[in-house]
Order: sequence, then C-alpha cells, then structure tokens
Amino acid sequence: MSIILLLITFSLFAPGEFRTTPPTQLIEVQEGDNATIQCQPHRGINLETYTFDVKRVDGNSSKSDTISFVYSRRHGKDHPARQMERYRNRVVLINEDLKRGVVTLVILSVQPADSGLYKCYIPKLNFTSFSTIVDKRNRTKETDFSTTTSVEEMTDESETGAATKEHQRHHVIIIAVTISASCLVVVVFVVLFKKGNCMSKKKSEGNTFELGPLRDPA
Repeated sequence: MSIILLLITFSLFAPGEFRTTPPTQLIEVQEGDNATIQCQPHRGINLETYTFDVKRVDGNSSKSDTISFVYSRRHGKDHPARQMERYRNRVVLINEDLKRGVVTLVILSVQPADSGLYKCYIPKLNFTSFSTIVDKRNRTKETDFSTTTSVEEMTDESETGAATKEHQRHHVIIIAVTISASCLVVVVFVVLFKKGNCMSKKKSEGNTFELGPLRDPA
C-alpha cells in the first residue's frame, strides 16, 4: 500500500507536470534603447543545458518572416536557424543568469517594429511566460489592453498539444507501474499463504498416529 501511495504522489508532483503562466511582464522603452526579457520558472534550477524558445506571438512581423522565433536554444546550444531575420545579431543571452534559473534575453537597439507580445517557453518544465515591449512615446490603450490578454488564448496550440501528450504519457507509465506492483504484491501474498497452509498441514499429519488395541498385562 505504501508503494502505491508513493507512486500516486510522484504522478501528482513529477517535474514538468505544471504549466505556469505568471503575469505578463511590461517592458517600456524608447526607440534605440535595449529591452530585457526575463523568464524565471521559480525553481532555482540551472537552465544551461535546457531547451527553450523566445518568440513573437502577436503576429507583428513582416511577410518575409516565415518564423516568429526571436531566440531559440537546443540542449544548451544556440539554434539560430529558427531565428527571425530582424533579430539576427540583435539579441544577447545572459549565460550567467541561466545558472540561477533565469532566462535573460536582451534585444539591442529597440525599433518600433519590436513592440508587441513575446512568449518564453521551456518544454521540459512545461513553463510559459509572456512579456510585452511598449514604446513609451507611442503607447496606446490598445497596447495596454494587450498586456492583460488572457495568456491561455496566446498559448501556441502545438506546444499545448505536445505538453498534453507528455502529461498523458507520464500518467500511463505511472498507472502501469502501479498495477504491476499491485499484482506482484497479490501474487507474493498468495504464494506465501499457500506455502503456510502446506507447512501447517504437513505438521499436523506428522503429529497424528493411530492407537493399537490395548493388551492386558496379566
């Protein structure tokens, strides 16, 4: 029973099972300034070898951009092949911050076209956070509204589907292990029970004997 409880607890609190969406980070800058986007899972773990992406999710990109990635990292290495052309040589990742569990991405010399909503996604932790870059001089009510847009609506469907499948896979494994462990316990119990009965039966037969007819000593 204790094994089953431990397995159930693990299935509930295993890493990567929670999707965290903290409040949107508002970044107010002027044209020519640097904008700093930060993504922190609040776990205090070293992210140097992790895979993660920072991408545009507001559709504010030119028609020539076939992808919306501002920065992409795979297993601890930069992955520039997926980067939007406008951000090439304009973003800097602070590697020191990765050691303390923070993704810090600096966009150099911000332009009006950089204004908009950005998403940071860490697949292994199933963690998502959002940041909005706003030009101080061109800030509008529409821009303010974008910072309060429900993050659920902005979550990429493919990433959500992948996370759901991973979540289901973990639970299938846990259920299978739990059932196997339960069956093993039952089998062991039955074997020991039968073995105990056989030993008791043999012991009883060994202590049983027949009395012959009594003879008169005279």
